[in-house]
Amino acid sequence: MAQFIKYDKKFIPHGILHYYSSGQTCEEAVGSLLRSHEKNPKLFPRVHAQEVEFWYDSFKKENYDLNQIPTVASHTKLENLPVLDQVFHRVNAADQQSLLKTCKQFKHMIEGEKRLFERVEFRMSNNSIMLQVTCGINKKMIRTVYKRKGEGSSIMKDKKKTESEKDFIAAALYDFSKTVEMIHTKVKKLILKYGEHRVEEVDRVRFMTGVSGILSSLKEKLHVEDLEMSCHEPHELESILQTLKPGILTELDFSAYRKEKTGEEGIDDEEEEDEPVFKIRDSQIFKEHLPHFKNLISSSGPVDLKLKDFVNVPRAVTKIAEITPEDVKAHREKLLQSPNFQNHQFFDSRRLRTLDHGDDYKRELVRAMEPYKKMTKEFEKYDEEPMSGSIPYNDGTGDMLTFEVESFKISFNRSTKKDRARRGDYEMAMEDEEDEEKEKKQDEEIEIITID
Repeated sequence: MAQFIKYDKKFIPHGILHYYSSGQTCEEAVGSLLRSHEKNPKLFPRVHAQEVEFWYDSFKKENYDLNQIPTVASHTKLENLPVLDQVFHRVNAADQQSLLKTCKQFKHMIEGEKRLFERVEFRMSNNSIMLQVTCGINKKMIRTVYKRKGEGSSIMKDKKKTESEKDFIAAALYDFSKTVEMIHTKVKKLILKYGEHRVEEVDRVRFMTGVSGILSSLKEKLHVEDLEMSCHEPHELESILQTLKPGILTELDFSAYRKEKTGEEGIDDEEEEDEPVFKIRDSQIFKEHLPHFKNLISSSGPVDLKLKDFVNVPRAVTKIAEITPEDVKAHREKLLQSPNFQNHQFFDSRRLRTLDHGDDYKRELVRAMEPYKKMTKEFEKYDEEPMSGSIPYNDGTGDMLTFEVESFKISFNRSTKKDRARRGDYEMAMEDEEDEEKEKKQDEEIEIITID
């Protein structure tokens, strides 16, 4: 068959005539031909958009001679470049949305392929699943709800209710696979969530196994820029991360649900036990993505990461097993050298667990930040009050590394002059003005000395 098509010069014109006769637009025909080529390149040859336009123009003029030789404009314009498709396949979702307005050919190709998604949300609750897809081109949202009904399921899509012989999990997974199956699909934000206490474990396992299986079966790793998901075990997070393109995923927000132990397992209810730690630090898959994160958030249970693991992550919020003064001191030095740092918040799981409010621990962490300029006011001397300070960056920006130590948390923030003025931080703003006046006087004195 492939050999026949290769030598049949009328195969492509016949196909384009079929699309034309069925009422498809030229842009839709280009998209259809591109998808056919990518699914089976040996069977369907690559067709340039200019060739499709030639045949459409010919058919509109009622010229159905399939022996014509298509005349295609020379590659002197952007829209005629043969590598045009590679250009928009390699950019992120926001850039691809911008390309829609760049030139006609980009618009035709992106709209024709229909692979750009602003948001894909896949959530499981008790006996039901929701799949909500938002198009990245026109922002149109399609919401489908699958509910368990006997051995089958009821499906509500765009206010239209149907029934399926497939159970609700199988029906939902099938539609999810159709959403992401095409290569070069781009998803700006992917949400994979389930109710921690509202979902039976057997359903949760089948749901997450099904999702990771679909993503693993794709011809190439999926382009996802922002991932939000639930996970009971590290392998659930790893099973999804390994299917996503490293370097593309820049935001990760995962809920590391803990597993409660009961008295049946031999745990004394009155005995204090350490909170289970979500172990992800030694994962090679996680390490592959970590350098590219711009925002990393983990909630619920603590993770086994250390402060030093977040040095190159601009924004982070997480609960870790333990925060030591040594870790804080080392983190201070690294942040003062990091040009991309913005904000870090770390919760100490052990202190949260034991409800230890002591000032001694806080003072140890504060001392680890020395030298610094104290920001804590006189009335902030009680256990529950934070202790804070600031340290200037030596990069000439005037930025300050500010920190705040509370009973269970330590926060770091890069504060610019504009930020301080906008927040109404009058004390620091006044200090900024005083520093500027001092610098101005020093410059004037230098100028006077130079003139003399």
